[in-house]
Amino acid sequence: MSELIAVAIVAFLIGLIVAGFMVARIAGKILQNSIGTQEQMQELAIELLDKVIFLRIEQHLEVIYAYNAANDEFVCQGKNMDDLTVNFGLRYPNKKGIVVKPEEGGANELVQRN
Repeated sequence: MSELIAVAIVAFLIGLIVAGFMVARIAGKILQNSIGTQEQMQELAIELLDKVIFLRIEQHLEVIYAYNAANDEFVCQGKNMDDLTVNFGLRYPNKKGIVVKPEEGGANELVQRN
C-alpha cells in the first residue's frame, strides 16, 4: 500500500513538472507573438506618419493659411477649406493632411477627393 502511495506521489510530481514546462512554453509563445505585434505596430505607425501631415490653420482676412503642426513650416493657403484642400493635394499628392485643433480637442481630414 505504501508503495502505491509512493508511486502516486512520484507520478503526481512528474505530471506537475510536465505541466509547468507546458505552461512555460505556451507563455513563451504568447510573449514572442506579443513582441512581434509591438514591432509591427511600430512599423505601421512610422509608415502612417510618413503619409500624414498634421496641420494647424490660421485665417487672416479672406485667406486660410495651413502650417505643419510639428515644425510650423508653411504648407499651403486657400480662400476656403475646399480651396485649401485642392492646394494641399497639388503640393502633396501622396499624403493626407489632418487639421488639428488642439484648443477644441478635435481634428479634420484635409484630403483631395478624386
